[in-house]
Formats: sequence, structure tokens, C-alpha cells
Amino acid sequence: MGSLYRTTGQIADAQRVLDEALVIASSGDYSVLEFAKLANVVASNARKSGNIEEALRYARTSVELGRRSGNRRHLAHALHTQARVIMDDLNSPEDVTAVDVLLTEAGQLLVALRDSYGQEMVGRSRRIFEQRSDKIIRHRD
Repeated sequence: MGSLYRTTGQIADAQRVLDEALVIASSGDYSVLEFAKLANVVASNARKSGNIEEALRYARTSVELGRRSGNRRHLAHALHTQARVIMDDLNSPEDVTAVDVLLTEAGQLLVALRDSYGQEMVGRSRRIFEQRSDKIIRHRD
């Protein structure tokens, strides 16, 4: 339901549905991986609605749970989501370093999984990141 709302541009409704699902998932007998996936969707939705702090919180949760679950595909996608959230507010050399590390790890996981779609996704983000990070680095010098 959250994805349907998001697709139709009803971001607030999507966030409400996803928040309710997270509450249910965190209190029920759901796997760590399912909760990690849901946290990643919530992070992505919050990012698209401009709520960077919330997006970053859920993205970090998704990465942490992804590591705990051992699911490399989810972890790669969660790392990518976290990188994209930081990229939306990229304003320091520390941010540049963090995004580089996240995208590198995500890319390596996707190569190991032979996930060409995921590799393309990370590649597109890497190109955007390089354009944005150049501005940060030049501004600093």
C-alpha cells in the first residue's frame, strides 16, 4: 500500500502506512530481514519526501539489520539507500568519504552476486556522486 501511495505522489499517506507497518513488524514475529527491507523502504520514502534525518535513521537501521541477517543483496541495496540519503545533503568532506565507502561496499557486494541491475544502479549513483563531490572538494580548496 505504501508503494502505491508513493507512486501516485501521496507521500504523506505512504509514510503513514509504512510507519504503521514498521510498528507492526517490530512488535511481531517477523524476521530480521523482513524488518530490514521495510526499514529500507521507509528510508527511501522519507528521502523522497525530503525528510533527510528520518531517512538516514531508517537507512542506518536497514544496513545494521542487513548485516545481522547476512543477506548480501539486501545489504547492498541498503548501503546504496544510505549513500543516496547522504548525497541529498552532501556538504562536507566527511560526507564525501562516507558516500564513497558506502557505494564501494555496495558495488563490491553486487559484483560478487553478479547482480548487473544493482551494479548499474550503483554506477548511476556513483556518477551523480562524483559530480556533486567535485563541487564540495573544489569549494573547500
